[in-house]
Amino acid sequence: MLSLYTMKEEMSTFRRSLDDEWRRGLLDKLEVDLESFISEKAPEIRAALKNKNSTMIRAAGRKKETGVLTDQEMMDLIVRRILWRHGTINPRRDLEDQQKEIQEEIWYEGERIQGPVTTKRREEIARHWSRLHAARWREWHVMELLYTWEKKAPKFMKLILPSKTTRRKKKS
Repeated sequence: MLSLYTMKEEMSTFRRSLDDEWRRGLLDKLEVDLESFISEKAPEIRAALKNKNSTMIRAAGRKKETGVLTDQEMMDLIVRRILWRHGTINPRRDLEDQQKEIQEEIWYEGERIQGPVTTKRREEIARHWSRLHAARWREWHVMELLYTWEKKAPKFMKLILPSKTTRRKKKS
C-alpha cells in the first residue's frame, strides 16, 4: 500500500507532525467523518474497482491487470484519489475550523492593540488570512485525511467491500 512513510525525506517533518496529531487524538473527529464519507462513497469506489478504464484510475487499472497491484492497493489508490478530488469530507466542520483560525488572528490583533478590534479590521484580517493561509490549510487538511485513511484503512476497506460470507442452511 502507498504510504506517507514511503515518501521522500522532505516529508519527514509532515509525518512527525501527523504522528503527533494522531497520538494527541486531534484526528479522532476525522476518523468519524471519514467513516461516514467512505460509507457514502462505497458504491463509487466499488464501481471504480470494476471499471478500470475510468479516467480516474486508468493507469492504476493497467498495473492491476498486469498483477503489479493487489486489490487492496488498487482500492487504496482509488480512495486516495477521491479524497484528493473532494478535498473535504465535512465542509461545515472545515469552515468552522477555518473560522476558529481567523478568530485567533483577530484575538492576536486585539492583544497587540490592547483593545477591541473594529468590524472593518476584522474583515481585513479574515481576507488576509484567506489569502495567506486558506490554500495551505486545505492542503494540510487533505494530508490529515490521507493519514487517517492510512491508519484505519483495514477498518474502512471493510465498509467498501461487501462481506463474502454466506450463511449455510441447516440440515433438516
